[in-house]
Amino acid sequence: MNKMIATGTIVDNEAVTIAASVYVDLDEEGKESTEAGAHYVTISYKKYNVDAMPTAPITFEDIAEDASLSGSAAGSLVVPGLDKHADVTLAAPTAIKYTKTKAFVYGGKAQVYAAIRYNY
Repeated sequence: MNKMIATGTIVDNEAVTIAASVYVDLDEEGKESTEAGAHYVTISYKKYNVDAMPTAPITFEDIAEDASLSGSAAGSLVVPGLDKHADVTLAAPTAIKYTKTKAFVYGGKAQVYAAIRYNY
């Protein structure tokens, strides 16, 4: 069984929107597991008015770089804690479960949407 421990917007400005949710596996006693891979993350990423369409899928590293350039807390991906849980700083993926990148032109301007789901 797992439990959502953090969710919310990391960056939201006129150029980039990054939001994420973090789930953690629970052990037999109902406590948060500390094992590697016990955290499951979903990230939603939107970048508006990009200079050029991407030629490769958006990666976790691309999102982390945009977060730091957009003024995210201490240049990292920090997801607000849920129900009095501490904020969660996202770690790099150890296993990617799903990734999708969409790029298109809207209103004459290129935009990129991406979603990544992974464990760490």
